[in-house]
Amino acid sequence: PLRLDLRGITLLHEDLSDLDLSGYDLSYANLNRSDLTGTILSYSKFHKASLEQTILDECEFIGSDLTYSSLNECSAKRCGFGGADLSHARLINADLDDATLSRSKLVHSDLRASNLKNARLSEADLSGAIFTRATLLESDLKKSNVNGTNFELADMQGCRLLGIKNFKKASWIGADIRG
Repeated sequence: PLRLDLRGITLLHEDLSDLDLSGYDLSYANLNRSDLTGTILSYSKFHKASLEQTILDECEFIGSDLTYSSLNECSAKRCGFGGADLSHARLINADLDDATLSRSKLVHSDLRASNLKNARLSEADLSGAIFTRATLLESDLKKSNVNGTNFELADMQGCRLLGIKNFKKASWIGADIRG
């Protein structure tokens, strides 16, 4: 159940760190360049929200809806997106170092040139996602679905790919997947 409806709100350059916004509806919200460090946003809605250049370090988005949202150039280090839906989201040049995206949906999401070093993407649906020139060093993609996923020129050294689904249906041109 949603706790508060904040659809379409604009909060630019705001300090929203260490709050509990679980269950809030922030669809269509503009939170660009705000600081949400440590904020709990589990089971919230961010459909078509704009979070560009926003600091999301150590946030929790467990089970949240971030479909069609824009998170370009955000910092989401050690952020928890487990079970979240980021389908069609734009995360170009985002910093997702040590983020948890296990069992999340990133269907047709754009993560070009993003940093996903040490990210946990096990059992995630990455169908049609774009990881061109992304860094996925030491990341865990075990049992993820990569049907139609683009990993072209991605740095994936040390990635765990055990049990990956649809390996042959992904594009691996120029990707470095050395162990």
